[in-house]
Amino acid sequence: MKISEKTIDNIEQPLGIKEKILNDFNEFRYKFIDDIPNEILQPDMPNYHLYKCRMAFFGCIASHLVRLRREGIKISDEAIKKCKEFSDFNKL
Repeated sequence: MKISEKTIDNIEQPLGIKEKILNDFNEFRYKFIDDIPNEILQPDMPNYHLYKCRMAFFGCIASHLVRLRREGIKISDEAIKKCKEFSDFNKL
């Protein structure tokens, strides 16, 4: 491994960013709702912001991956590509 190369396990600075993003991913996984509602979600519905099926949920994941990459942490090109493909698909 090159000295300039970082991974999620050996990030040197700032530790706060690593912890925040890991906490966010933990929340994305466990606090958000997996179910697909029977009706179209509307912003005034209870727990609207917690549904994983919303485009914003996937946008948050993609932006976190890009931020990690910008911080020098290795994120696979395939993960970034899949996020972009999903985003592009939803723009149709």
